[in-house]
Amino acid sequence: MKYVNKITYEHTLRTIQWIAIGCVLPLQFAIAAPPTVAIDTPAAPVTIIKGQALNLTGHASDISSGSLTGDQLVWTSDRDGPLGKGASVNSHLSAGVHTVTLNATNTHGESALATVTVTVGY
Repeated sequence: MKYVNKITYEHTLRTIQWIAIGCVLPLQFAIAAPPTVAIDTPAAPVTIIKGQALNLTGHASDISSGSLTGDQLVWTSDRDGPLGKGASVNSHLSAGVHTVTLNATNTHGESALATVTVTVGY
């Protein structure tokens, strides 16, 4: 017999064994919890002038992969679209109010996001 089980834990993995017909069969669990993600700069809503470079930095991690890097971190603007990938991105945004999003995706395909408002004046 083959036993398949998938349990999602956010913080704790407990060891569980299946006991059947006098045998102890260890079960394997895939941890499928979303990562934690944060935008470091700007940490709060910010206003900049048009043409000014905006330095975006952030980080993310999860319990099974540790720190997420590179293509696992994607920056976007709701007005300008993709801004770049990785923990740090420099961008020049168009005039207006932007919701800048850092989307983090772990190796299990689970994702989480953080946002900050950036206003670009004329």
